Amino acid sequence: MVYNKIKLIFVSGLEVEFIDRERALKQVEELAEKGTRYPVVVFGPEGCGKSAWLSKQLRF
Repeated sequence: MVYNKIKLIFVSGLEVEFIDRERALKQVEELAEKGTRYPVVVFGPEGCGKSAWLSKQLRF
C-alpha cells in the first residue's frame, strides 16, 4: 500500500496536510529559512515514507 499524504502539526490547533510531498518539502524549507520557535511533527501510518521524506529534507 502506498500513502501520499503528509500532515505537519506546528502547534496545537495548527495543522497542515499535504498530498504532494514536493509541496510539503517546499513548505518545510520555507519554515527553515524564516525560522520557527515551534516544533514540527511529521506523522503518518507505517510505511508511508516519513523517514525517507525527513532524510530528503535534511539534505537541504
